[in-house]
Order: sequence, then structure tokens, then C-alpha cells
Amino acid sequence: MSMEVATAEKSLGQFASNNGYTELMQYVTKAYPNVTEFFKTGITDEVSDVCKELKAISLKAPSPIAKTAEDLYRRIVGHTVVMITDGAAND
Repeated sequence: MSMEVATAEKSLGQFASNNGYTELMQYVTKAYPNVTEFFKTGITDEVSDVCKELKAISLKAPSPIAKTAEDLYRRIVGHTVVMITDGAAND
């Protein structure tokens, strides 16, 4: 299974496997409050704040986590509201 990000209108694509998502979640806990809240609720309208934190993670985190953060960043930048899905609903 994969983790995807979407707007209300369309899927923005896969950004991580379940394992990659879990690793990123564990890395961001408490140090990156906007990303942590996004992962907790599965939706955000604070995309610009989430993007700032994802960019910082992509520069500081170990390689696999940094890649997942960068992939998620590229998919959501420029949107106003995004949500996380498990990809199963889009099959």
C-alpha cells in the first residue's frame, strides 16, 4: 500500500510507502509542529507552513526520510488544502 496526497478535486500522487510514511512521522514528532498536525489529522489548510517544515526536513534528515519529505513537498506546494490518503480509495 502507498500513501498519497490529494486536494478535494484530485489526487496529487504517491509520496511514500507505508514504511516511508511511518519513518517520516517518527522523525517529525514534536520538532515540526505543522507537519506533525498534518499527519495527525490527515488534512491541512496550512500548506505553506507545512511546506516550510518539509523543506527543512529534506535538508536535515537522513536520506530516505529527506527524500520522502521532498516528494511530499513537491506534491503539495502551491495548493491551499491537502489531505493524506492510503491510496486504496483511488483504486
